[in-house]
Amino acid sequence: HWVPDEQGNSCTNCHVRFTTVTRRHHCRRCGMLVCGHCSTHRTPLPELKYLKPVRVCDRCYEELLRQTARAAAPAPSPSASPTLAAMSTGTTAPAAASVAPAASQAAEDGGSEDDDEEEP
Repeated sequence: HWVPDEQGNSCTNCHVRFTTVTRRHHCRRCGMLVCGHCSTHRTPLPELKYLKPVRVCDRCYEELLRQTARAAAPAPSPSASPTLAAMSTGTTAPAAASVAPAASQAAEDGGSEDDDEEEP
């Protein structure tokens, strides 16, 4: 699912044209070509055998966050709903902590980043 460099001359997300200044990057999850502004996150993808954080596009990162939040959310039960008293005071039971994929802001585009290594 890796899009060859020759097949894309603009970002899949924002459609900015790739130039020597605006570099193309591959999302390691979906394989699409994106610019640095549309791929600011890195996260491990163990299901794809990437155990260290790798570049993912912002769309994939948001999807991973939603999946992680759903997986961490407790199953709803009839007795788990907040009481009327708690709702009227604006307090509720603490939410389950969600574990987000590891992320770091991407370095500015350009420089010596070797981003287009082969996929596993």
